[in-house]
Amino acid sequence: IHVPPLYYKTMDPPPSVDYDRHSDKVLRFGITRLEIGKPVHADPEEKNPILLPTHCRVGHFTYAAPLKIYYTREHGGLHAPEEFGFEAGYFPIMLKSDKCHLKGMGPP
Repeated sequence: IHVPPLYYKTMDPPPSVDYDRHSDKVLRFGITRLEIGKPVHADPEEKNPILLPTHCRVGHFTYAAPLKIYYTREHGGLHAPEEFGFEAGYFPIMLKSDKCHLKGMGPP
């Protein structure tokens, strides 16, 4: 599931970085996008992966969602740019925000 990142709503993407250390070849890195998912349990064996604020309150941990960073790597223009991604950790989620599972829910 692609979740549009909040990062681009407020800022332009960061510039790419060129690296040339005494060589005629340039290695270029650039961050292409950031994705903040919905809160999920960190334990992959959990039957229901959805993480609710109640679970966090009872378990004494932060209501957070995975943060993924995607970047491109280009080596001297010889190859097409390659995109890589990695999970950078967890980002705290505000209750009833777009990323919260409770968004749009009212009192019972």
